Amino acid sequence: MIVGFFSDIHANLDALVMVLDHLRSLEVDALYCGGDIVGYGASPNECLHIVRFAKGDKRVTRKSILEILSTTDLQEPERLVKFLAKTTTVTGKGNHDHVAITPGAEYLFNSFAARAILWTREEITPENVDYIVKLPMAIDADDDGRPVKHKKSKTVLFRLVHASPHEPERWHYLLNRREIERAFNALDVGFCFIGHSHQPVIFEQHEDGYVEVITEEEHVPSIFRRYIINMGSVGQSRDGNPKSCCATLEFTPGFRNLMIRLHRVSYDIPRAAERIIAAGLPEELGGRLLHGI
Repeated sequence: MIVGFFSDIHANLDALVMVLDHLRSLEVDALYCGGDIVGYGASPNECLHIVRFAKGDKRVTRKSILEILSTTDLQEPERLVKFLAKTTTVTGKGNHDHVAITPGAEYLFNSFAARAILWTREEITPENVDYIVKLPMAIDADDDGRPVKHKKSKTVLFRLVHASPHEPERWHYLLNRREIERAFNALDVGFCFIGHSHQPVIFEQHEDGYVEVITEEEHVPSIFRRYIINMGSVGQSRDGNPKSCCATLEFTPGFRNLMIRLHRVSYDIPRAAERIIAAGLPEELGGRLLHGI
């Protein structure tokens, strides 16, 4: 089985479409989105519609998704729509999603991010606001890769949170050893997938508690160790590589043949930057896409 993970779309339609089509080409069996669907970018409603459609929201029609896809470089939109319609998709809530529907909370952001949130708040539809309100902070998945239906399940394979398993609602960044240790101390499952920092990396906790930082794009995990995997960002990379990033977890029944992969995906970055500028958002938000910063 292959489970696909993506996060931090940030209203970047061109990037989202290409990442989803890449995951389709890998024939993933389920999709998990780590949140931050909105913020920074110029296509919040379009990205929300695609994620809602993938989750099976009947209020979003196949026709409307095809119309959205027609504004991108995707070659075979029908194939992607069919994939999204049949694939289990689960989405968590990110801090930008939360702030976008919480008046006054934009004070938490820098000036560029705050301006984008104020613009987003005016743009997103009531239906999309309602969807964001109901997004969960954390999601567990069983050993079949499907969302856990019972909180007391003993076969949880992985957890999805936007920022950290330690106080998910406080959006901690795992950028120093203290926060990484807190995250592992709060983790009671083998794998946790996160986003938030926009920097793809694998944290591996050894049996003695030592945490190794792994930057390779492929890693074979040990069932005797625990992992926090930052899947990077779909819509606004910050590791110097402007390509989108997503992740996959591969396994067979019984937790065998495990493999973690980080994937880089190309998309039309100049077009995404042009959408930002055309919307009247800060030019700096478009410019940083070109350099992955």
